[in-house]
Amino acid sequence: MAPPVNKRKAGPGPVLFKQPPAAAQNRKSQSSKQKKEDPPISEMVSPERVAQNVNIVSTSHTLGAVVSGCGCGILGITGIYGFLFYICCFVVLAGFLLLRIGFKGEQFFGSNAALVSNTLSGGIATFILAWTLTYGMVYIYG
Repeated sequence: MAPPVNKRKAGPGPVLFKQPPAAAQNRKSQSSKQKKEDPPISEMVSPERVAQNVNIVSTSHTLGAVVSGCGCGILGITGIYGFLFYICCFVVLAGFLLLRIGFKGEQFFGSNAALVSNTLSGGIATFILAWTLTYGMVYIYG
């Protein structure tokens, strides 16, 4: 008896799932004489996959907030410069995520704004926690 085959491919990290091409499946069933306009992206969005993609992005932003907070604390950055450091790190992370999905946020999230809007304000508390903890450990108690 042959061992079971694992069909899951091992990748470098979390995989963002594309929406199923529902319009392409509908076109196959139609005759070639009838041309129908493609539905908008919002009609082809799968809520389960969008939720999974948002969860993956939220996790990466939380991890990015912890890493940037620790970096900010270790470097001894204080005041408004710490928040500017967080914003710069957030922009770099969002750029990497957009690069990873090929600047096609509509296919993965329903809109490009969903990639940024939900996680900027949520990650700031995590950033401040990691920032103050690391700064205190290195410069106050160290």
